[in-house]
Amino acid sequence: MLRISTILHIMNINGKIFASLIRLLLFLIILILLGAMVIRKFIFIGSDQAFVNTKLITIRAPLTGIIQFSEIDIGTLVQENQNISEIVNPRFGNMEVNSQSINMKNHINTIEIEIARNLINIEKESIQYQRYDQLRKVGAVSQQEFEEIDSILKILKVTTENKEKYLVYLKKRLKEIERQIELQKRSVVKAPSKGVIWSILTKNGEHVDLGDELFQIVNPDEIWVDAFFSERYAAKLKPGQRMIVQLLGTDEQWDGEVVFVRGGSGRVTYNAAVEMPPILMSRRLVSVRLKVNWRDYFKDSEFFGVGRSMTVKLNREGPVNSFINKFLDY
Repeated sequence: MLRISTILHIMNINGKIFASLIRLLLFLIILILLGAMVIRKFIFIGSDQAFVNTKLITIRAPLTGIIQFSEIDIGTLVQENQNISEIVNPRFGNMEVNSQSINMKNHINTIEIEIARNLINIEKESIQYQRYDQLRKVGAVSQQEFEEIDSILKILKVTTENKEKYLVYLKKRLKEIERQIELQKRSVVKAPSKGVIWSILTKNGEHVDLGDELFQIVNPDEIWVDAFFSERYAAKLKPGQRMIVQLLGTDEQWDGEVVFVRGGSGRVTYNAAVEMPPILMSRRLVSVRLKVNWRDYFKDSEFFGVGRSMTVKLNREGPVNSFINKFLDY
């Protein structure tokens, strides 16, 4: 009986020690969690939300007509000046432009007739000039009569020369009018830069009006990260600051540089006609734009990363801060 009592006593002591160890371990875990919360709240500077953003290039219809797309789709990689679509206006009938073209052609025809007539007259007057010159030398005609013929010939030549110059101008102007007419009948839409088709806003074969949106392109050279921080960090966020940008859910991270810091994001309406109270008084955020060098990480099939979520934190140097950053990420 004594041995059993001793064993039970020892087990009771061990159980109390084990329970104490469990309580100590729980206390340490709670302490670590509270410490992490304090670090995150008062020491760690990290974004509430961040994502890859871009300025979409919207291409609009240069004329009214029927659109025909080439073999492209959403996600297609296009090069600068690559033909994307063609717009044809089968019902083109701009009376004013067509009338200008017809009038110009008639005027050109009239000038050409006048020039041809002047050339005939110049030939005739040149023969008359030579005959009067011979007669003047033998005294058969007076000097005054010879000078009259000479004056008529010179006037004809100058007039013809001016008309020929005017004819060159008219033909050049006619070509410009015809080019404008052709542009209003048919136009090829080209990609303004290298990029990926983000969206196609009309269907093949549809009628589009002048200025209608056709498609949007993501330019890989115009991509950045927009991050939103609590307003309490505003004084610590400065343009030119270095930050760590990490792809959410991965270990991939890059060095980012703050381009600008803007307050009142999402709650202050600037330049409003009527002053209105802030919509989200409780959501005080600071918007930060970062330039990140991650070229070639995101492929064109991923739209160069546009829309992907990120985490952004202040780049604090040193082993302690490195450990804290890794712990908070975990």
